[in-house]
Amino acid sequence: MSRWFFVSDLHGRPERYLKLLEAVRDEPPEAVLLGGDLLPHAGLAWQQGDFLLEWLLPQLVELRSLLGADYPRLLAVFGNDDPRAALTSL
Repeated sequence: MSRWFFVSDLHGRPERYLKLLEAVRDEPPEAVLLGGDLLPHAGLAWQQGDFLLEWLLPQLVELRSLLGADYPRLLAVFGNDDPRAALTSL
Protein backbone atom coordinates (compact mmCIF):
# COMPACT_ATOMS: atom_id res chain seq x y z
CA MET A 1 0.00 0.00 0.00
CA SER A 2 1.37 3.40 -0.91
CA ARG A 3 1.40 6.37 1.40
CA TRP A 4 0.14 9.81 0.38
CA PHE A 5 0.18 13.08 2.32
CA PHE A 6 -2.73 15.53 2.12
CA VAL A 7 -2.66 19.11 3.40
CA SER A 8 -4.73 22.22 2.89
CA ASP A 9 -5.08 25.73 4.22
CA LEU A 10 -1.35 26.48 4.36
CA HIS A 11 -2.15 30.07 3.32
CA GLY A 12 1.39 30.84 2.16
CA ARG A 13 2.85 30.56 5.64
CA PRO A 14 6.45 29.37 5.33
CA GLU A 15 6.42 27.72 8.77
CA ARG A 16 3.51 25.49 7.70
CA TYR A 17 5.22 24.56 4.44
CA LEU A 18 8.48 23.86 6.28
CA LYS A 19 6.70 21.35 8.52
CA LEU A 20 5.29 19.63 5.44
CA LEU A 21 8.66 19.59 3.68
CA GLU A 22 10.30 18.17 6.78
CA ALA A 23 7.72 15.37 6.96
CA VAL A 24 8.24 14.61 3.25
CA ARG A 25 12.01 14.56 3.73
CA ASP A 26 11.82 12.28 6.79
CA GLU A 27 9.28 9.80 5.39
CA PRO A 28 8.86 10.36 1.64
CA PRO A 29 5.35 9.49 0.46
CA GLU A 30 4.46 8.45 -3.06
CA ALA A 31 2.47 11.67 -3.52
CA VAL A 32 1.62 14.94 -1.78
CA LEU A 33 -1.83 16.41 -2.32
CA LEU A 34 -2.14 20.15 -1.72
CA GLY A 35 -5.84 20.78 -1.27
CA GLY A 36 -6.43 24.47 -1.60
CA ASP A 37 -5.89 27.78 0.13
CA LEU A 38 -2.18 27.48 -0.54
CA LEU A 39 -1.20 31.11 -1.20
CA PRO A 40 -0.71 34.08 1.13
CA HIS A 41 -3.67 36.22 2.12
CA ALA A 42 -3.61 39.84 1.05
CA GLY A 43 -1.48 41.82 3.45
CA LEU A 44 1.10 39.12 4.13
CA ALA A 45 4.68 39.84 3.17
CA TRP A 46 4.53 37.60 0.10
CA GLN A 47 2.51 38.24 -3.01
CA GLN A 48 1.06 35.06 -4.48
CA GLY A 49 3.38 34.87 -7.51
CA ASP A 50 6.43 35.88 -5.49
CA PHE A 51 5.67 33.19 -2.92
CA LEU A 52 5.35 30.46 -5.53
CA LEU A 53 8.39 31.36 -7.61
CA GLU A 54 10.75 32.91 -5.08
CA TRP A 55 10.09 30.85 -1.97
CA LEU A 56 8.21 27.59 -2.62
CA LEU A 57 9.84 26.59 -5.90
CA PRO A 58 13.41 26.82 -4.52
CA GLN A 59 12.33 24.76 -1.48
CA LEU A 60 10.91 22.06 -3.75
CA VAL A 61 14.00 22.06 -5.98
CA GLU A 62 16.20 21.57 -2.93
CA LEU A 63 13.98 18.76 -1.64
CA ARG A 64 14.03 17.06 -5.04
CA SER A 65 17.81 17.24 -5.12
CA LEU A 66 17.97 15.71 -1.65
CA LEU A 67 15.45 12.91 -2.25
CA GLY A 68 16.31 12.01 -5.83
CA ALA A 69 14.17 9.06 -6.94
CA ASP A 70 12.20 9.21 -3.67
CA TYR A 71 10.84 12.68 -4.49
CA PRO A 72 7.04 12.42 -4.39
CA ARG A 73 4.56 13.42 -7.02
CA LEU A 74 2.97 16.79 -6.16
CA LEU A 75 -0.66 17.49 -6.99
CA ALA A 76 -2.30 20.82 -6.16
CA VAL A 77 -5.79 22.28 -6.37
CA PHE A 78 -6.20 25.98 -5.72
CA GLY A 79 -8.90 26.90 -3.21
CA ASN A 80 -11.32 29.75 -2.78
CA ASP A 81 -8.58 31.95 -1.23
CA ASP A 82 -6.15 31.33 -4.11
CA PRO A 83 -6.60 33.83 -6.94
CA ARG A 84 -6.66 32.30 -10.41
CA ALA A 85 -4.27 35.04 -11.60
CA ALA A 86 -1.52 33.30 -9.62
CA LEU A 87 -1.73 30.34 -12.01
CA THR A 88 -0.32 32.49 -14.78
CA SER A 89 2.90 32.96 -12.79
CA LEU A 90 3.65 29.24 -12.88
